[in-house]
Amino acid sequence: MCGFIGSLSENKISEEELDKCNKNIICRGPDSKKTTFQNLNDKYFSAAFNRLSILDLSNLADQPMSTSDDNYLILFNGEIYNHQELKNDLLKKGYKFRTNHSDTESLLYLLIDRGIEAVQLLRGQFSFVFLDKKNKILLLARDRVGQKPLFFTENNNSFSFSSNLISLAKLTQQNTIEESSIYDYLQYGKTISPKTVFQNIYEVKPGQILKVNYSEDGFNLTFQKYWDLLSFYDNKKFDEDEFIELFSNSVDIRTKPDVPYATFLSGGLDSTSIVKSQHDLGYEINTFSVYMGGTKFDESIYCEEVSKKFNTNHISIEIKDSLSIKNLPDLLNCLDQPYSDPSIIPTQLISREISNYFKMAISGDGGDELLGGYLRVQKSLFNSINQNFSNLYNYYPAHLGTGTIFLSKDQDIVTRYNSYLSDVKLLNLLGIKDNKFLDTLFKPTTFDDDYKSLMKYEYDFYLPQMMMYKVDRASMYNSVEVRSPFVDNKLIEYIFSHSYEYFDSNNQKQVLKKYLSLNFKEEFLNRKKQGFVFDLKDFVNSNNDFFKENIIHSNKIPYIETNKLSSLFNYKTRINADRIWKLFVLNYYLEQL
Repeated sequence: MCGFIGSLSENKISEEELDKCNKNIICRGPDSKKTTFQNLNDKYFSAAFNRLSILDLSNLADQPMSTSDDNYLILFNGEIYNHQELKNDLLKKGYKFRTNHSDTESLLYLLIDRGIEAVQLLRGQFSFVFLDKKNKILLLARDRVGQKPLFFTENNNSFSFSSNLISLAKLTQQNTIEESSIYDYLQYGKTISPKTVFQNIYEVKPGQILKVNYSEDGFNLTFQKYWDLLSFYDNKKFDEDEFIELFSNSVDIRTKPDVPYATFLSGGLDSTSIVKSQHDLGYEINTFSVYMGGTKFDESIYCEEVSKKFNTNHISIEIKDSLSIKNLPDLLNCLDQPYSDPSIIPTQLISREISNYFKMAISGDGGDELLGGYLRVQKSLFNSINQNFSNLYNYYPAHLGTGTIFLSKDQDIVTRYNSYLSDVKLLNLLGIKDNKFLDTLFKPTTFDDDYKSLMKYEYDFYLPQMMMYKVDRASMYNSVEVRSPFVDNKLIEYIFSHSYEYFDSNNQKQVLKKYLSLNFKEEFLNRKKQGFVFDLKDFVNSNNDFFKENIIHSNKIPYIETNKLSSLFNYKTRINADRIWKLFVLNYYLEQL
């Protein structure tokens, strides 16, 4: 795991300037810092790198890593779980390795050997920049579901890149806010890739390769999508044993770091299944959980039950006192783009606590996307009623809510699904009238059946841009690497190529319940789903004056009429608490720029 920043330019960037921007990279307390400069005749290559050592802890595995002839160089953020298998093939071809078992070196030689097609062979989470000086090519690539970030920009005869958006904006002095991204954020709670919050700075999309050919005349950019769920679509017979075997393998290959690690344990089906798999594989298990204490969101009793069942070394920490107004800056500083999901707070807190004990953790993120566990999927499939009811949305007052109650009954499945993620009513309330920014995020259904179409939307937007963003920024801010077995591409490809009799809207995640049925009673398996959240409504209402002062009197939030915000504070609903939080996060983010 690492953070990096760099540039191809006619002018050499000073080490002081790189180091200044490098300090913004989200990877606190790195094991090493390294800066490199390369004279490429008509261009200079400059890069700074922070390393968090998880695999092959020796200095030989430091980055940037170059070949002995200095013709190739790589900057790599992430982990390649099948690197040893790839290395064995490369050894047979005569490649000589300097490190003992660095996945960075395996990736470097694989790219030399296979070129751009090497990405298809990778199983892991990654973003990387590969420099081929002989052919004057720079390759940028990102993993299939967007676990690791990668940003780029081209301006003033330079091409620059970074794993951190704010660092890149500082390096290139591009800090003009992109208006449409603010509207996207207000509607969805996140800017929409490939755009970012800054003009002219973009994100490499998940499953995408960016090829940059450079010369004295400039840069030629070519984009290639190397992973597309459409190509796996099929309806083969789903086999539970086959699925569980793939799942266990996914857990197994992520449970081999060179540092002590823990498994996040929420007490839910996803994390419990991971712990069971580790137990069955014979691993010694360290589990870690946090709880709010004395609230309706406290599930620590279930964590204790799982720990006892599988004899784990369990650490449980109460974080209720850590949630306060004075602590908000530290909890939000991990964000390099505005992000409104309040679960970033408990995710930050658990990452901070676990960093006191471990450098790596395994999580259950992605289980709901894989198996259709979200309520929005279930309701979107079956909720259609008379279109006249949906049309009432147009008359619903914006200050009362999002209007999901009406749109979720629309006859169009895309409208129903989008209603759970979008808040156009908030933009109406804020006086934003320009509808060119309000197009639906989702395209018409892609597959022959509605269920897999919704699943594809989950992988197009929610998983990479909401879930993976949150996990990466919170964990890396605290120098913790998180590995997520449920987002393994082999599992996802299996789901999209097989029938989905495992899905039952009245009985979620049957395949995991059956997997756990010999270990737990029905009360544990079939209890109501509980997200990793805190009581945001109570938190906002208890600190009403603070949030009102920060939002209504702000001069930082552009393009909105702040005089129209009073109704959010007068009608103290859960939705309005979410909106107040969304505006507060945006204002705080803009104040830090």
